[in-house]
Amino acid sequence: MTTIAYRDGKLAADTRCADTELEQKYYRRKIRVLPDVAMAESGEDDDIDRFVAWWKAGRPSPAPKIKRGNIGMIVVHPDLRVEIWLDCRYGMPITDDYCASGSGGKIALGAMWMGADAGQAVRAAMFHDLDTGGRVTICDVRKALKARKR
Repeated sequence: MTTIAYRDGKLAADTRCADTELEQKYYRRKIRVLPDVAMAESGEDDDIDRFVAWWKAGRPSPAPKIKRGNIGMIVVHPDLRVEIWLDCRYGMPITDDYCASGSGGKIALGAMWMGADAGQAVRAAMFHDLDTGGRVTICDVRKALKARKR
């Protein structure tokens, strides 16, 4: 799977992906900046693509059908409101200072509880979660959304 994290206006994610059918790993960026939000993604690529297309279309009803447990998205709005979306059911508002999701999410949460920033939390997960790896990418949400609107 992956590890995604948010803290202090920054999203972080690893880049490792796995194709279980082909039994091979590949790497890609897991943070997207859309005109209205920045999002970090974990889960199955096809389901993530359906979620992003649904979001770009204005989140019409009904939401796309996604197998339970297949995706987790951290969505950050320009005012830094944060939501975690699981399988397109609903966006759960996050009122804590930080959050994380994915196979290494619990490790990342523990690291942030101890004071780590989002990038450090994903790095911690890379050491302890076999499904987290590659590079850590970090997105400053305010800067990215401001640049996107230009």
